[in-house]
Amino acid sequence: SAASDVYKRQVYVSTVEKLMSLGSGNGLMNRFPGVVESQDTWKVQQNAEKVVKDILVEEGQEVQVGTPLFNYDTDKFQSDLEQAKLDLERIYNEVDSMNDNITQLYKDKKSAPKEDRAGLQLQIQEAELQVRQKEYEGKSKQVEIDKLNENINNATVTSEIAGVVKSINNSGSGETDMSVSYTHLTLP
Repeated sequence: SAASDVYKRQVYVSTVEKLMSLGSGNGLMNRFPGVVESQDTWKVQQNAEKVVKDILVEEGQEVQVGTPLFNYDTDKFQSDLEQAKLDLERIYNEVDSMNDNITQLYKDKKSAPKEDRAGLQLQIQEAELQVRQKEYEGKSKQVEIDKLNENINNATVTSEIAGVVKSINNSGSGETDMSVSYTHLTLP
């Protein structure tokens, strides 16, 4: 009949564990004809530049979107961040000192004899070039700081799909990958 055709084509989405835990109360498990297959698999691999500190899930564990899967170690990033902040502060201090020097050179040029002004102008131009180079160094250092902050703030990798942790491969050589599958039962 048309009604039974509709039921045959329906797909019930659930974890296998939930389907298997449904019982009739008499100690027997319900049996469902059909095929359990993976509807969607999401794989995540460790960032090669980072070290995994903690794996927060186990194979077979049910996860939701946003469930934490593993954490990266941020100790090195934190140490590098502190050093980069010190470097940036040093750069800013050097730029301030250079600008003070340029200001003094302009003053000296105004009061210098005419024959010394060309030499002072050359010193001013060289100093201004050094300031621009140092400011570029500061911008590069700020980019480094922003990247380190991003690595620290994104230290926890979370699941992008709801499902079951299908596999965790932690090779012990510093490489970790895992996959989460969303399964469904297709009735015959």
